[in-house]
Amino acid sequence: MQAELENEGLALDVRILGLNMPNNEVNNAVMCAHSSLPYLQDTTGEHAWQEWDVIGYDVIIVDENNVFITKYNVGAHTLVTPSNYYELKQMISDAAGK
Repeated sequence: MQAELENEGLALDVRILGLNMPNNEVNNAVMCAHSSLPYLQDTTGEHAWQEWDVIGYDVIIVDENNVFITKYNVGAHTLVTPSNYYELKQMISDAAGK
């Protein structure tokens, strides 16, 4: 999806990345070994998971200032289903100023 979004001529650059929950650093090596996404570690100082009310498998869409816009759970809406994939892609495109 990252490559598709880069080729759409959106007003804003889109970056898809992973964000691990605070105090779960033990799983970073496994996540990085099995993903091509850039991967960040949330901290108790930042509280991104808490501020955005994140649960596992949430995709958080933020604006250019990292202000929360919406979220989409890919656990409940698997991206293997084409309609879910395109729904999420459209949400990101809309946020990036298609």
